[in-house]
Amino acid sequence: MLDKLLNRWHNTSAYRSYAVREPNERLIILAVVLLVAAVLVWTVLWQPVSNWSASAQQKHQQEQTLNDWLAANESRARASAGDAKAPKTAAEGLLTIVSRTAEQSGLKLTRFQPESNGVSVVLQKQSFNDVLRWLDLLENNEQVLVVQASLDADTLSGRVNARFSLRR
Repeated sequence: MLDKLLNRWHNTSAYRSYAVREPNERLIILAVVLLVAAVLVWTVLWQPVSNWSASAQQKHQQEQTLNDWLAANESRARASAGDAKAPKTAAEGLLTIVSRTAEQSGLKLTRFQPESNGVSVVLQKQSFNDVLRWLDLLENNEQVLVVQASLDADTLSGRVNARFSLRR
């Protein structure tokens, strides 16, 4: 079979043109053909496989990170689900937590009231940085979630008026 292919190749005009060239020219032609073949193999085979592999590794890493986060926060999520079963006591406890942490953060609550599944809080002319620290304290230390937030800049620089809906 290889003999048949070689005979066909030797009978082509491309081979006859190649065979009559000087040895240096044939070497240059062979080098160019090999270079073109290498570039084709690179662009058609290697690069797509390499890109797919890198993409798959990145997706795997993202999924692993999500899985680790879910495993780390499983107990916290289960505790939150358990708290949702007793909304009245959770809301009453939430009022205490909100007022205590606001006082610790140096914030004055203009108004706060229980809602069906949480607490509504209004702040006026408070430091933006203090409000963010307070929200971070609520979320990370007290497991209180911000369900809804509305912030408006006050006329004083660095001060905001805000309304939050919080729940556990």
